[in-house]
Amino acid sequence: MIAVILLVAITVVLAAVLYVMLSNMTVVVGSGDLVSADVELSLDGTNWTVRIASVQGDLPISVTYLLVRGASGEILLARQPLSNYSGFQDITEPGRLSPGDAILLPTSLYPSQSTIQVLSDVKILYEGRIS
Repeated sequence: MIAVILLVAITVVLAAVLYVMLSNMTVVVGSGDLVSADVELSLDGTNWTVRIASVQGDLPISVTYLLVRGASGEILLARQPLSNYSGFQDITEPGRLSPGDAILLPTSLYPSQSTIQVLSDVKILYEGRIS
């Protein structure tokens, strides 16, 4: 009888330890995170500028990603953290996506009608078409 109680107690303790270990390994981006942006052509015509207009929630640029698809859906820029993208201008709050930040996309690589996505680990935060 005591052996059964000890067996159950050990199982419960091991399950709790496993739960704590796994929950500390994940980075959770809040469920209410949304981004709005404006896309415009630079004055010299060499870049599309995606200017962040608003951000709801806390979005570290190390776990906020950029992906660009062509007009027919092909991937032009594979998903990568904003912190690794050389065309990202982190202007206002270093390390966080915030209003005023900008993403520069060369027109030579990303033609009109390409689709821009800003993503978290779990969802699309912004999607817009270059035009």
